[in-house]
Amino acid sequence: MRNWLTKSRRKEVLRVAFGTCPPGMIRLLSKLGPCAETPEFYNAVHAALSRGDTLTQTLHHAKKIDARAVLLIYGSIN
Repeated sequence: MRNWLTKSRRKEVLRVAFGTCPPGMIRLLSKLGPCAETPEFYNAVHAALSRGDTLTQTLHHAKKIDARAVLLIYGSIN
């Protein structure tokens, strides 16, 4: 597993984990910093970016990502 994770492309890892890698997912994850978030957060982000609507654009253009805000907004939409 370690070998696969270290040698695979980020999009491939995300596709295996979520089934798809929506546009903006890798960039959004790079804005989070070094600490891991909850599984619910990552599921909410994936769902939000997969929607392709105005709220998705808000995430695309955010300079910083507040995990609590994402869960409040997108966790309730799911």
